[in-house]
Amino acid sequence: APATLEMLPAIREAVGADHALILDSGVRRGSDIAIALALGADFVLCGRAMLYGAVVGGVPGAKAAIGILQRELETVMGQAGCRDVAALRGLRVDLPPH
Repeated sequence: APATLEMLPAIREAVGADHALILDSGVRRGSDIAIALALGADFVLCGRAMLYGAVVGGVPGAKAAIGILQRELETVMGQAGCRDVAALRGLRVDLPPH
């Protein structure tokens, strides 16, 4: 079966720009967030990372997980030359074959 990220461009094309597209599957790193936004997602949910953080460290653990994802996303954005999240939209992303 294709990965969620692989299906995003086709789903975006099918629903058009008038509908919000929310990705909620397989997000483990900040780079996953950047790729999802570049491929057409409007929102990216990161519940698993927050859950793991909360289980390990309660509210501080969940906040730490958010901070990790944020730093990773900022790093990827800097490497791609994007000053803000909106700049990720439409970046070319070549996903590796599975």
